[in-house]
Amino acid sequence: MGLYAEPKGNKRKWFNDQASPITHAQDWSTSDYQTGPVLPVAMLNNGYFIALAVLWSKKEYNRVTQGREDAVLGLVSKEILRGVVPGGERLKELKCLS
Repeated sequence: MGLYAEPKGNKRKWFNDQASPITHAQDWSTSDYQTGPVLPVAMLNNGYFIALAVLWSKKEYNRVTQGREDAVLGLVSKEILRGVVPGGERLKELKCLS
């Protein structure tokens, strides 16, 4: 199971307020997502609920988005994610190394 953002209130509104839109997680091999200040987040709507998956690696990006036409992607600061991912303040995936 991956990392999911669980903000209080409306997840769609939170995503729209916090995420900078992108069309795909650009070039994972040269990106600084793992060491930089932002991570891609996928907003997924399965018809019953909305999930906000944190795409902290290329493997996680592929696992979450493969075959999902409903995925809306955006970049969110790790600082913000630490406050809405359960246990986020302790997770190495949400630390900024640069």
